[in-house]
Amino acid sequence: MQGYVFELKNHPGTSPDARIIYTGPRPDRIELTGDFFRFYAGNRVSSGVIADAANLLLDGDFEIESTPEYESAQSGTRFVVAGKGFLCKDLLAADLDRLVSERTAFLRDAPIPPDVSES
Repeated sequence: MQGYVFELKNHPGTSPDARIIYTGPRPDRIELTGDFFRFYAGNRVSSGVIADAANLLLDGDFEIESTPEYESAQSGTRFVVAGKGFLCKDLLAADLDRLVSERTAFLRDAPIPPDVSES
């Protein structure tokens, strides 16, 4: 495989998975968490963030290969993707950097559970 691809898993898996493909130049650096990701390539940044419980907001060099289980909306280089019936097109106007900052703060401040092996 060449490049970077995120698969949106279908349940119960009766059809192919939807895919989000990074189409930009080879990144110099990648940030990847459970809540957001960023691809840094020169002076370009392509980002994705889980904007709410159902919607993934993307901005940058991405292509979406959707399936009937998912729907998306696009404005320029910005996409929002969600399971069928949950798409929030209003997120196309959201402040993606603010959402990433909020997710960063949440991850930084999340309590670390005790190591169960110490019990």
